[in-house]
Amino acid sequence: MPCTLLATVLAFRSDLATLARETWSGRHDIAAWRASDSGRLIVAVVVATIPTGIIGLTLKDRVEPWSHDMHIVAACLLGSALMVGLTRFGRGEQDVPTLRQALLIGIAQGLAVLPGLTRSGSTISVAMLLGIAGAAAFRFSFLCSLPAITGAVLLELGNPGELVALGWPALLGAVVAFVSGAASLLLLRGLVHRGNLYVFAFYLVPLAIWVFFL
Repeated sequence: MPCTLLATVLAFRSDLATLARETWSGRHDIAAWRASDSGRLIVAVVVATIPTGIIGLTLKDRVEPWSHDMHIVAACLLGSALMVGLTRFGRGEQDVPTLRQALLIGIAQGLAVLPGLTRSGSTISVAMLLGIAGAAAFRFSFLCSLPAITGAVLLELGNPGELVALGWPALLGAVVAFVSGAASLLLLRGLVHRGNLYVFAFYLVPLAIWVFFL
């Protein structure tokens, strides 16, 4: 999880630096900052994080046993396939979500605790179907992931002994997670920017069928 956070921060370092710089510059005029693109984007991320946290904390322990039910996993994979497939028809032009759109995207992110429901695919798909441009949907999806991942990392750090006990295998796994996470971000960014996110449906549908019959 920390490696996923690091990969995301590095991939969006330019956006994060811009948001931090403009927020600092606008600290003396909150109203003007709130009306700026950076201000609207940060507020939208905060709004999206609220339902994500509520849904995630409420459902996490309840749905964890569902990961052992292949029928439920298969159904969620089909749900992911449907959402990414529908992006074939998404042609939005918005750069920053409205508060209502952010709320809906946050709900989609919270529901991604369901086994087989992809977080990035769900949030990007919902954003695009709500009229947000592909590149902006990709950016917003991963900016929204930062508070959620940070929270998960803090929970992990609450049990440092478990991580230390894993030793070198954990370190190797961390390196692999970072490299694969960074590569996945680059691949996903390219597909979304070209309007080809829907191609993941051709992978998810056969996978769902295979899982269903396990």
